[in-house]
Amino acid sequence: MSDEAWLKLRDADLKAALLDASALETITHDQDQMAWIGKSEKQRGIDRERGYRSFIYWLANHARTIDNHRPIHPVRRVPLREKPYLVDLALLLLHEPLNLWEKSRQVFGTWMACMWDVWDTQRGMGKLTMIQSKKEEDSDAIVRRCLVVWDLQPAWVKEKAVYTRCHLKFPEIMGEIWGVPQGGNQMRQHTASGIHSDEMAIQEEAEDAFVAAKPTIEGGGWYLGISTPSPGFFERLVHDEIDSSRDAA
Repeated sequence: MSDEAWLKLRDADLKAALLDASALETITHDQDQMAWIGKSEKQRGIDRERGYRSFIYWLANHARTIDNHRPIHPVRRVPLREKPYLVDLALLLLHEPLNLWEKSRQVFGTWMACMWDVWDTQRGMGKLTMIQSKKEEDSDAIVRRCLVVWDLQPAWVKEKAVYTRCHLKFPEIMGEIWGVPQGGNQMRQHTASGIHSDEMAIQEEAEDAFVAAKPTIEGGGWYLGISTPSPGFFERLVHDEIDSSRDAA
């Protein structure tokens, strides 16, 4: 896709999403819910369907996060106006099966990845999204962030879900978000619809896990590696500096 075509797609999706947003990004959670009182079942059904079809519409209208820097009104909308590059990231997730993101703090990268995990998992039957971190407790922390994203959706949008440690299951659609520790064994034993590797740069077994994940990518799934920069396999992968004589990938 050319840069010009990419910008037109981004601008069109962003304009449509923001025009349909029901309130400002600073709206409180209670105000957010009150805005939909009186809406008909038909209107809610249309809204739900649009969110299922369009990730960017869902981001603008249905996704919420928690901002710990705002203790009075911590629930907030996705800051698409404040951080327009988030639309670029959304388009990458929609159109590219392999994404590798170097991030710094306060860029909304981890939240964005979690929103993608939730949106993609709950919009189809039998999807398995695997979240991988260095340790199991780190993966569980990301799964719990996905739980926050799920919980803050409007009631008519979210699929029924059940959380247990490292698992967010959607029983009615047989879907699951599953947090696992680093390494390739989990990837080889299970066929995932998508894989989200968090803080990939500090995972000593990142290379083995990435090689094990290749069938997911080649089979029509997606892979998102996200991390703060650090020397190692992730950095070489991001900058296309893989040496075939040294790296199995």
